Amino acid sequence: MITKKLRQAGGGRFPAAGYNEGKVLEGVADLLMARNVDGRFLRQLDIMHAVGINATGEVERYMREHSQTYGNSKTQNKQFHVALSVKEHEMDRYELGEFAEKFMERMGYDGQPYFVYFHHDTGNNHVHILSTRINRYGIAISDSFDKMRMQRVTDEILGITPEKERQKLFSYGFQTEGQFMNVARSCGYNPKEETVDGVECYTFFRSHYPQFTIPKVEVMKRMTAKEDSLAMRKRKERARQLKAILMKYRQLSLQQQFPTKKGKAETQSDLEERKTLALSGLQHKDGTSFNEMEKLQVKWMLKELRQKLGIDIHWQKDKNGIVRGYGIIDHKTKTAFDGSQVLRMGEWMDIQTKRNEEHAQKTIGSSAQNTPIAMNTDSITIAKHKNGKFYLRVVFNNFGHSEIFYLSQEETRAYLLTTEPMERERLKQQFAYKNLFRAIGGSHDQNREWEVGNGYDGDDGRGLKR
Repeated sequence: MITKKLRQAGGGRFPAAGYNEGKVLEGVADLLMARNVDGRFLRQLDIMHAVGINATGEVERYMREHSQTYGNSKTQNKQFHVALSVKEHEMDRYELGEFAEKFMERMGYDGQPYFVYFHHDTGNNHVHILSTRINRYGIAISDSFDKMRMQRVTDEILGITPEKERQKLFSYGFQTEGQFMNVARSCGYNPKEETVDGVECYTFFRSHYPQFTIPKVEVMKRMTAKEDSLAMRKRKERARQLKAILMKYRQLSLQQQFPTKKGKAETQSDLEERKTLALSGLQHKDGTSFNEMEKLQVKWMLKELRQKLGIDIHWQKDKNGIVRGYGIIDHKTKTAFDGSQVLRMGEWMDIQTKRNEEHAQKTIGSSAQNTPIAMNTDSITIAKHKNGKFYLRVVFNNFGHSEIFYLSQEETRAYLLTTEPMERERLKQQFAYKNLFRAIGGSHDQNREWEVGNGYDGDDGRGLKR
């Protein structure tokens, strides 16, 4: 259950009336229930909903009339607007309505007029609650620490306690502290290292508030030891299964096509599908970032793995936000893995690149193999230097060394704008021929110099910078 307090409104306004009634008019929400609301007004509201009339004005007027302060309060933030959401269909509309009643009672709003709207415009069942902070005596209900109180009330209704949550985390098998942190993130917590009364601990936050702490030494004791042969055999067997699963769903993801045109999303679900910021750090082996279509394909794969198989992926990013690795939480067997224990990230993410290169090699055929460059080289690759520039590496199989050249801005642009594998292969051959010809011809201009590896290393330990 995710409980979220939505934006407040000044001036005594109730803009949530327009939001929820607008959703009803669109056909993606229903008025599920109302409490402490005049029966005559509710009958009028039902008629307006039945004939498709926007009832925003009537609902907001009703809330204003029942939010009079009579000089007992100066507050202008009268609206109370909360969203309660569950994963997919864990609760139906009626269970959510029952939960909303208990929630409002424990938050101190059981005597207030409020409306509960059930929304079905996303893949997760959720309700919005609209009420007023002004009670019948014109006094405002305190909203201090509302977010923390809401989380505690939610946990109380669901029967969640710190001790149960600790046991839940320790029910997973893990070998490192990093894997345990990924388990906590999969369970909805944000773990942070802290020192409490001189003891090194992990504090687990949810909704920005601390929930409980666990000493580091206890986490260390719960790690799966390598000496536990039975547990290690189970881990290795599951890792083999996960490898096959990841490869299968990565291949399926490459078959998915999504509209990448930017613009106003028609529905909330459309908007959610376009959120790929969390994938902005994904890069190919050559240093190029995933384009929008590739990000959406990865997003589809992650969603399928999570919803169908109970597998969560957690990216590991460096200080520049580039994804360098990943962790796996397998909820089915309650086991945490480092991605490298299952499948190397480059092999997994760049499966399409590998396929394209194989296809390009077959298509180019003998014409490419007969060129002077192809006959004398083992490989020609383009990658991104740590300084942000792209370089070309030519490996000579006959001479046991490689040479490296920086690409010009024009060459880099031409390569990045090309998506066809055959054309990329042709450009690599062209760049290699041009740069090697310049080097062999003795064109030692001012921009060309040898330097010992600075961000890259050739087979002979040298790097060529132009």
